[in-house]
Amino acid sequence: MQQSRILPTIVLLTLAACSASGYRESADREVYEIVEKRRNEVLNNPGVFTIDRPAQTLRSEWLSTPPASRPVIRLTLVKALQVAAENSRDFQDQKETVYFTALDLTLERYRLGYIPALRGSAGVVGTGEQATEASAVASPSLTKVLGTGARIVANIGIGIFKSLLTSDGFHTLPTTISLGVTQPLLRGGGASIVEEPLTQNERDVVYSVRQFERFRQTFAISVVTQLYRILQEQDTVHNEKANYDNLTRVRERNEALHKAGRLSDVEVGQARQNELSARNRWINAQQDLGGFLDQFKILLGLPTESELEIDNAELVKLQKAGLSDVTVLERAAFAVALKRRLDFQTTFDRVADFERRVHVAEDALSMGVDLTGNYSASSPNARPFAVDLRQSKWNVGFNIDLPIDRLPERNAYRSSLILLESEKRAASLATDNLRLQIRNALREIDQTKESYKIQKLSVELAESRVKSAELYLQAGRSSTRDLLEAQEALVAAQNALTKNLIDFTIAKLSLVRDIGALVVDEAGISINELLLKDASVEQGEPERPDAPRATLQD
Repeated sequence: MQQSRILPTIVLLTLAACSASGYRESADREVYEIVEKRRNEVLNNPGVFTIDRPAQTLRSEWLSTPPASRPVIRLTLVKALQVAAENSRDFQDQKETVYFTALDLTLERYRLGYIPALRGSAGVVGTGEQATEASAVASPSLTKVLGTGARIVANIGIGIFKSLLTSDGFHTLPTTISLGVTQPLLRGGGASIVEEPLTQNERDVVYSVRQFERFRQTFAISVVTQLYRILQEQDTVHNEKANYDNLTRVRERNEALHKAGRLSDVEVGQARQNELSARNRWINAQQDLGGFLDQFKILLGLPTESELEIDNAELVKLQKAGLSDVTVLERAAFAVALKRRLDFQTTFDRVADFERRVHVAEDALSMGVDLTGNYSASSPNARPFAVDLRQSKWNVGFNIDLPIDRLPERNAYRSSLILLESEKRAASLATDNLRLQIRNALREIDQTKESYKIQKLSVELAESRVKSAELYLQAGRSSTRDLLEAQEALVAAQNALTKNLIDFTIAKLSLVRDIGALVVDEAGISINELLLKDASVEQGEPERPDAPRATLQD
C-alpha cells in the first residue's frame, strides 16, 4: 500500500513547485543576474535594471485624477529625463529587447547543462464493464551535452501493477536502466562547434546591453533637443508678443497724431499693417509651440490632452552661460570614439561572429563519424533497483555519414563567406560614417558659434536702432517706417540669437554623444570630462579598425 502512494506524491510535489509566479520569478532572477553582470562590464556602475514599470508613474497618476482636478505638468530638464525613462514606450521596448536576449541565453545554457526529466503514465484496463488491471510507470532521465559534442542520456524505468480481480496488492514491474553516449569525431565535434550557439548568445547579450546604453544616450539627446526647441519656441512667443505690444502702442500713437492732424493716413496704415502682421506671427508662434509640446508629450509617454509647461530656467541658464569653448580636435575625437562608442564596438565584434560562422559552415562540409555506445540492464523478479549487472547488455560502434551530397552545406558555406565580406564592408562604412559624424558636429559647432556672435551684435544694433528711431520720430526727424523696420529687425535678431544658442548647445551635446563621452544617469546627463580632454589633445592619426592587416601568407 505504501508503494501505491509514491507516484501520486511525486506528481503532486512537482505540480506544487511549478506555479506560474514561481517560473516568472525564476526567469527574472536569472535574466537580471546576466544583464547586471554585462552592464557592469560595459559601464562599471550602471544602476539597477528591471523591465517592471513603477506602480505609479506620472502618466498613471494624471489619468487616475478626475478631469476637473488634473494639474498642469511642469518639467525641468532632469525631471523630463526621469519621466521619459518611466513612461516612454520606446524606452520600455529597448529594455524588453535586452530582457529577451538574456532570456535566450538562459535557454542555450540550459541546453548545454544537465537536463533532468520525469515522465510517467498511469491507467486502468478492463473488459466489458469490468476493470481488470491498474498500472503506473515512472521514467526519470538525465541528459548532458559535453563540450566535445558528446551527448549522454541516462534513463531509469520503474512501474507498479495491480490486478483488480484479486486482492494480492500492488506488484513492482522490472526496473530498467540505460545509458547512451554519442561522441562526434569529425563533423560536429569540438568545443568551437558545439558551443558556438552559446558563444553567440553570450555575445548577443553584450550587444543588446551596448545597444540599450547607446539608446539611452541618443534618447536623452532627443529629449534634451525637443525640450530646448520648446524653450526656443517659448522665447519666440515671448518676443513676438512683446513686438506685437510695441507695435500696438505705435499704432495707437500714430492714430492719436493723425486725429491731431500731425500724421498722414499712410503712416497710420503702415503701423496698423505691421501690427496685424506681428499679431499673426504671435498667433503662429503659439500654434507652433502647441505642436512642439504635443510631440514632446508623445516622446515622454504622456497623454496628449495633458497640459505641459517647461521651466524657462533652463533657457536662462544657457543665456547666462553663453557659449563655452570647444577645443575638441578631429583626429583626437575620432580616436576616442573608436575606443568608446558602444555601437561601434559591436559593429566590429560582429565581423568576428561572421568569421566563426564560416568556421561552423566549413565544419558542416566534412564527413560525419560518431562513436556510439549503449548500456542497459534490468532487475530480475521485478525487484526494484536490484539490477543484475551480469545480465546487462552493451554495444559500441560507429555511425558514418560520407560527404557524398553536401549541396545545402555547400550553399551555406558560400553564403557565409559572402556575408563575412558584406559585414566587413559594413564595418568600413561605419568607420567612415563615424569620422563624418564628428566632422559634421565640429562644423556645426563652428557655424553656430559664429552665427551666435553675429546675431548677438545684430540684437545690440537693432536695439540701438529702435531707440534712435523712437527719439527721431518724437523729434519729427524720421518716419514711422524707420521705427517699424527697426522693430522688425530687433525681433528677428532676438529669435535668431536664441536659435543659435540652442543650435550650439545641441551640436555640442551631439558631439559628446558621438565620441562616447556622454553620461546618462539618475541625475540627468553630464559629460565625461576626462574623455573630452583626451579628445582635445593632438595626436597621430589613429589606426582604423577596418584597415587591412598582413597575414602569414603575406
